[in-house]
Amino acid sequence: MPRHITLADGRAIEVECLSCALTSGLIKPTGGTIYESSNFHVHQDVAYPIKGLVILASKRHFYSMDELCPTDSDVLPRLTLMASPLFVRRYTKFP
Repeated sequence: MPRHITLADGRAIEVECLSCALTSGLIKPTGGTIYESSNFHVHQDVAYPIKGLVILASKRHFYSMDELCPTDSDVLPRLTLMASPLFVRRYTKFP
């Protein structure tokens, strides 16, 4: 079922899955992609761009963290640690 979402820039969009729209490039997050791997996408929240807040989105759907494959599980802690410093360096120019 499509979701109606208003982005921070005022655009109203309708998507089945916001994360899929972001990771596929259909929607460009404010400031662009912070980091991207084959399984994850790190970006600023598109509806509420709060300085210091980043979204670590999986590029596939799963219901529980225990469904992560070993490759995902191995890289997730590194991405979590990397996301904050990457965000701060890239977005400190924003108010």
